Amino acid sequence: MTQIERAARALAKAQSGTGNWESLDERLQQTLKNQVRAVLKAIRIPSYLQTRAGQYTADAITETRTSSVWQTMIDTILAKPN
Repeated sequence: MTQIERAARALAKAQSGTGNWESLDERLQQTLKNQVRAVLKAIRIPSYLQTRAGQYTADAITETRTSSVWQTMIDTILAKPN
């Protein structure tokens, strides 16, 4: 299971209360996956506080590098097929 699908399943459960992903039709499953992708794209660029927190956690890593790592992690999730 991809992270996109895992998040879509969580979204389905939060929206409808159903944890039965297989009972949803394929079109709704795809819609939920598209919504997850939209959210990930919206948060792809980390905030100043996120980059500072990442820098603090990693000590020697720079703020710019922390931002790059975050973006690469999100890009990796987005690059995987549904």
